[in-house]
Amino acid sequence: MNHISKSIEVVVGVIRNINQEIFITKRQKNQFMSGYWELPGGKVENDESHSSAINRELFEETGVNVENHHLIQTIHHQYPQKIIKLSVYSIEKYAGIPSGIEGQEFCWCSIEQLKDYKLLPTMWKIIHRISLPNSYWITPDEHESDLVINQCSQHLRDGFKIIQLRSKSYLENTYIEKIYQLCQLNQAKLILNTPNKTFNEPCDGWHLTSNELMAIKERPFDENKLFGASVHCLNEAKHAEQISADYISLSPINETLSHPNTQSLGWNNASKIINQCKTPIFLLGGMNEDLMDRALSIGAQGVAGIRTI
Repeated sequence: MNHISKSIEVVVGVIRNINQEIFITKRQKNQFMSGYWELPGGKVENDESHSSAINRELFEETGVNVENHHLIQTIHHQYPQKIIKLSVYSIEKYAGIPSGIEGQEFCWCSIEQLKDYKLLPTMWKIIHRISLPNSYWITPDEHESDLVINQCSQHLRDGFKIIQLRSKSYLENTYIEKIYQLCQLNQAKLILNTPNKTFNEPCDGWHLTSNELMAIKERPFDENKLFGASVHCLNEAKHAEQISADYISLSPINETLSHPNTQSLGWNNASKIINQCKTPIFLLGGMNEDLMDRALSIGAQGVAGIRTI
């Protein structure tokens, strides 16, 4: 006999301190999925707005008065007997010192430290979203010399927090490990975009080409790793979203030196695709830091590129 899953609306808040650490709480023994760590929040009551719910829940659970907040994302998560519609808010301003008002354990931790905690399944989606930067660098496909390693070191010194290691040919794990260690030393993430992926390589996630993306029907690895995908149209973007990609790279926005004969999407088409997707979208193709404001103005997460980023 089929049972219709019950849908529950929940709001949670990302509260940060002056060190940019995040406030998390541990679910108590009498709660569903006890022992797991989560963001503070709770169910939206009947006839209650989400704004009122986040204010009420955070006051009841942590003792703070929310003064300013905005929606980061909405997540739908299927549990065996219920569907959670989770609205995640960034708490921009609050009064008071957060604590465990209901007797729950709590702590402040950095995004990097969150991996050491037993987290609710939905937490990884939130972590990926709030830790995404506005730009990332893609390596040139020139791995026969130390060029890429030297450029990688420079981009990390410049503050980049995501490096996409891109290659059209097989790379040895020892080479990948060398770049991975560089990223770790600089508190940055390494994403692999290489052929013959095993999803066991030393890295923080994988990036699929559009062909690889369209050949699969579900997320190819666990949610504790970043999942990115290249797309060139709305259909591919919607498929990436359907199989829970953490971010999308949309290209080419403008004409590029690497693909001079490829028809560019243009800014208007890019804007239309972004407006129909909830997954963060980076723009590629003739991008540079000077175009960041334009990218953000049409709803993109940011920009990415090889040469001018």
